[in-house]
Amino acid sequence: MTLTIVGGTVAALVAADTAAAAGLDVRLLLPRRNVGGGFAPLEVDGHRLDRGLRALELHYEGTGDPPPLALYDPAGTGHRPFVRLVDAYVRGLAGADLVDLGEPALYWRGQLGPELLTTCDLRGLRAYLTAAEIDAVMREPLANPSGLFAPGRAEGLADMPFAVASRLQHGSTLHNALIAPLAVKLRPDGARDVPATLRRKLWLPIFHPRSLREAAAGGPMTFRPERPLCGIEPGGTGELVTRLLARIEAAPTATVRRIDGVERIEAGPRPGSVSITPRGEAPVVAEDPILALAPGELFAAAQIPYAADRVTSVLAWVDVAVEDVELMPAFVHVADLAVRVHRLSRGEVRDGRVTVCAELAHDVAKDAAVSVTERALVRLGLVREDAGIREIATFSGPTFTAPTFANRDAFTAARAALGELGLAARCIGGVEAFGADSLNEQIMQGLQAGAAAAGPLSLAGPAQLAA
Repeated sequence: MTLTIVGGTVAALVAADTAAAAGLDVRLLLPRRNVGGGFAPLEVDGHRLDRGLRALELHYEGTGDPPPLALYDPAGTGHRPFVRLVDAYVRGLAGADLVDLGEPALYWRGQLGPELLTTCDLRGLRAYLTAAEIDAVMREPLANPSGLFAPGRAEGLADMPFAVASRLQHGSTLHNALIAPLAVKLRPDGARDVPATLRRKLWLPIFHPRSLREAAAGGPMTFRPERPLCGIEPGGTGELVTRLLARIEAAPTATVRRIDGVERIEAGPRPGSVSITPRGEAPVVAEDPILALAPGELFAAAQIPYAADRVTSVLAWVDVAVEDVELMPAFVHVADLAVRVHRLSRGEVRDGRVTVCAELAHDVAKDAAVSVTERALVRLGLVREDAGIREIATFSGPTFTAPTFANRDAFTAARAALGELGLAARCIGGVEAFGADSLNEQIMQGLQAGAAAAGPLSLAGPAQLAA
């Protein structure tokens, strides 16, 4: 029997790759456009442009050998217990081209220093604070060392706005000075309507009160994070998508058929079958397929109403001569509200010039994006004042689904309606749980779905998939 997989998400590609590697006959119905979604780069005049920061997280402190693959649950613990499996899978594609991106940075209070938000390493916090703020950080956070993560309290994070959780956990002083300015650059409402459990969708942290107090005191830290960020030479996560697709196309048991999207998905004419209608083509009837479209695409194809607000993103890509660069970390978070850039990310080096992607505040006009980026690069001390900065491209418009309570509720209703259809199919690609569409989650969903198609033994343990 042929396993049919539908979609161009990373989850679709990983499922097809995993199933083909297990010897299954695989038919991948792949869209002609937007394969890899936001993890694939834009191609502009020979430049490969990442759509903002695109880094690989392949290690967390305290993680050991992964549990059986059958236990992966995107709505529960997610990918983190399985990060070694993600690491092994990515290394199998990247080989020696997997590189450490180096230390990121934070621009805050007019100084460039250690990044705190994604690393969760607070050792550099004290250098940013005044004496009064150090005193406030020692006093204001919750008394319990774990705060909202203490036993019996963490369950409430799913229904607590992140802005509330941050003020409770960190105290108002730190929240207002560091967290809120970054949030309001991303969205007009900041994180006031975002569940605390979805904070990572906005790249925002919740620190433990004990860690904050230890950092403010300047003493030894009990918690020492280990969260290096990696990339693949020469094209970041886009290179991962490219290599995945190439491996699938080279697999002797896999067939890739390009389609112009999916118009309709419904129960098929036989028990256990699903009818998939590509746009402008005759229906394809498949037995127990894997539907790996993005949630909005899948709900629309299944004729299920789903209207989700999206975040408006403003991006600018520029390049600058390498000799004009003073300093260029992998990325820089910019917390100062006066600088209308949220984050700057280092891209490819080509013909002696380094590409930079600027993710700007949501209210920056598109025609001002390049000039705002140029001023930020100089103000942060990343390039020389007289550097010849060249525009490559700009973008302004809706991008990812806003991780809000309202969108989560709309997703939950649509997902329930999808379940009521009783389709004889496995649905992955972010549709298993709201917000479970990060790169690592999609890799895990693809691995689990591909292994499940290969048989129960493949789900018992991950060793053979990591080889």
